[in-house]
Amino acid sequence: MRKLIAVAGLVGMAAVSMGNNGCSTEYVPGDGSSAEWETGPVPTAAAEPQAMSCEWLDGDNCWKRFVARAESCKGLVETGGRFNEDRDACSYSSNGFLEFGGPLSTPSKESVLFPAVDWRVVDDEGTACMTGKILGVGKTLIDIDGEVVVFENKTLTEYEITCADGTTYSNAHEDTCADFGVRWLAHDAPGVLLACDGAQESCELSLWGGADGEETITTCAF
Repeated sequence: MRKLIAVAGLVGMAAVSMGNNGCSTEYVPGDGSSAEWETGPVPTAAAEPQAMSCEWLDGDNCWKRFVARAESCKGLVETGGRFNEDRDACSYSSNGFLEFGGPLSTPSKESVLFPAVDWRVVDDEGTACMTGKILGVGKTLIDIDGEVVVFENKTLTEYEITCADGTTYSNAHEDTCADFGVRWLAHDAPGVLLACDGAQESCELSLWGGADGEETITTCAF
């Protein structure tokens, strides 16, 4: 599970409703289309991206502040969740869900899969705290409580990140940090990873490059 997909194979709006008899309807994850999942405004990439310089990577940058916002979502999906029978959602004792835009395949014992699928973290009323959606080939967004960051792969190794304020940063800029590759391998560069490990019999969702390096959001057992 130690491979980066700079843009994760990423994650409808449903809520508890009241019928005429006054009884609440329990939220059922995976019971709608991810096309209906709402997010905050999607920022437009700057025409001239700035560098993922050493100073930017080490400093209090917009990505680190964004990752810090995810802390409020982690309590909904404490580590130790389990897939439902349809393999399109994980449930947790904390009453939250990790919901997917479609069923996930189970990898063999010898393999790791990186699902290209929409996902989101929701509470027991279906209110999303964190959402990942595919916008197109090599382009995805991450939303945390209405704030959106966009990842866009330019090549297999080059990518850009656009923060909610519209600032864009590239790892292919001439002023990119000289040891960016080392930081990337150490999970100290911006990234999102959804990976399912057959040997571990679980999937893990994590953000890379936060103030403390890699931030595991949740895991889910097959």
